[in-house]
Amino acid sequence: MNLKKKIYNFKTKTTTIVGKILQLSILFLNKLFFISKKLVYF
Repeated sequence: MNLKKKIYNFKTKTTTIVGKILQLSILFLNKLFFISKKLVYF
């Protein structure tokens, strides 16, 4: 029972970390896209 709980906690922690990384990477890509668009116009 305790082992299952530990595995579950580990899974939730890893998924939240992965989610945060994905969000940050998406934000970063959006910024890069925006900057590149600006550079193209100038």
